[in-house]
Amino acid sequence: MRRHRMIDKIEVYVRIRRVIRGQRTNEPISDGVIKYGRYEVGLPDSDSKSMLKYELAMSDADREALRIVNEFAEQERLRVEVHDVTKVRERLKAARLRIARTPVVVLGKVRFEGKLKPEQLASMLEASIGSKRALRK
Repeated sequence: MRRHRMIDKIEVYVRIRRVIRGQRTNEPISDGVIKYGRYEVGLPDSDSKSMLKYELAMSDADREALRIVNEFAEQERLRVEVHDVTKVRERLKAARLRIARTPVVVLGKVRFEGKLKPEQLASMLEASIGSKRALRK
């Protein structure tokens, strides 16, 4: 008798980027010298340093797919794994699965790629999980 693996998770591959949102300035070091025990180290530039503020951002298509998958997973009591393809390890995993564009939703061996309308993605997920339920019984 063949046993079918139960689906317990949905994987979503998205691209999360760092976007510059502003700039802040650190206070200058008082005399430009840091003292370590008996040694003093002069800093080449003791003026205040400006630092950029970043914010994480996703495309609208990625965000919408993730929202729909989260709602669906909550109804079906499934886990959601989000993979950011901008990170090296996740990029390698995506390359192994031949994922070139985001968003990609993987449910078992079924995968949905690209920008889909919310209703279309929701109905595809329903149909996919419905066929899996039939196999479990």
